[in-house]
Amino acid sequence: MHVDTIIPMQILNDYNNDFSRLWRYISEMRELRGIKYPTFPDWCYIPAVGAFAGVILEFKNRGDNLDELINKYPPELVAALAAWRITKGIYRFDVDLFDELVESSLEGEIPSEVLFQLPEWCVYVELPESSYDGFFCFINHDIDSPVPTLTFLLTLPNKEIRYLRIKLGKWTINEALNRYFDELKKKRESEGKTIEIEMDPNSTEVAMMLVNLVLYICTPDADYEKNEHTGFSSRKGIKKNKTGAAKNPKIWEVGVRIGSVLRKAKARSNFPSTGQGTHASPRPHYRKAHWHSYRLGARNKPDEQKLVLKWLSPILVGVDNYDDSIHDGLPAVVHPITIPKIRE
Repeated sequence: MHVDTIIPMQILNDYNNDFSRLWRYISEMRELRGIKYPTFPDWCYIPAVGAFAGVILEFKNRGDNLDELINKYPPELVAALAAWRITKGIYRFDVDLFDELVESSLEGEIPSEVLFQLPEWCVYVELPESSYDGFFCFINHDIDSPVPTLTFLLTLPNKEIRYLRIKLGKWTINEALNRYFDELKKKRESEGKTIEIEMDPNSTEVAMMLVNLVLYICTPDADYEKNEHTGFSSRKGIKKNKTGAAKNPKIWEVGVRIGSVLRKAKARSNFPSTGQGTHASPRPHYRKAHWHSYRLGARNKPDEQKLVLKWLSPILVGVDNYDDSIHDGLPAVVHPITIPKIRE
């Protein structure tokens, strides 16, 4: 695939053609945060308001109308591109893993802070068999609010953008989604609107799909490895305040190993049960994939506890003479999460 055919690169190149100093201004804001500019957390490359300030600095002598600039260069898109250009990571999911992930339940104790484990300041995830090409995802810091926002920017093939914003606080991911949809419902009712468009970014199904995909990427032991023709430097590999942009996109093939094992397991699930009589074995089926988490540590010291998060892959049940080794490539993903302190 040629670089020029990749949608996020096309969008970035459009901005590169329109601006000559924007990225330099934004880099300076990051380097001098807390000194010359307002401070913001390390997990945010640049707040949207700061990114748009760079747009204003670029055009300060042209006399452009502010509303027109906002419409042409949306602050969240500027922030996403500024962050994404540093590493240019593109995540391409195996179709079978993709299907299992988007069906995974988000119920239970999955703190929203887990999403702060993004491997890059901003990621781009491709969406197979969708009306969208993919989406950017980053966590935005609002200088006027203590509550971070998980921000999705879905891209259409014509480079139009659709937005979805979920507040992250001291609540679970499921509650974060419920809060978002409650607010959206009230807003839509006040405007007399309903969600009827297929793949509307504000629909429940789409929101859960996006969160599940990003949650998997946030797992350090997730099944992905870089394309042989690309390299990768994560935000952890960049020295503090040294944020030169990556030269080329980094394609990450996600779930190649797990996808292969899933397909083998699904093929085995078509085998008929050999049980006889009233005690015949149940029909072969999958136990649905889901997230599971629990805490380790003293109960009387909750601040010192560590969260262990697992993605439990589908489990094949009811197949006679089943070879357990078929799931050897499907281990539960377990890792302790260091929870950043965020306010309610």
